[in-house]
Amino acid sequence: MPGLRRCAVIGKETSISPTGSSIYYGFGTPTDNQPINARFTAEEIGYVDRQVRCINCKFVNIKKSHCKLYKLLNTLASWIFDLDYKIDLFGCCNFQTPK
Repeated sequence: MPGLRRCAVIGKETSISPTGSSIYYGFGTPTDNQPINARFTAEEIGYVDRQVRCINCKFVNIKKSHCKLYKLLNTLASWIFDLDYKIDLFGCCNFQTPK
């Protein structure tokens, strides 16, 4: 809910930031008059107020657009992991590790 700085699935009690992010994605275009249906807490949907894009992560190799963490997991535990470590610098993942 852009003008109100509220999230329809978190509820009225929690103010959110334009720079915030979470693992929840709601389809559609948010409006200021949509109903608030507090289904989750901010903690349940992993709400954070920081940049979560790959370019901001301490595991990024910017020159090669690679995730160093994914490469490390592939190397150390190849019997478990076969992760695509090529990334979009403006994408994001669930690690969301700030520098």
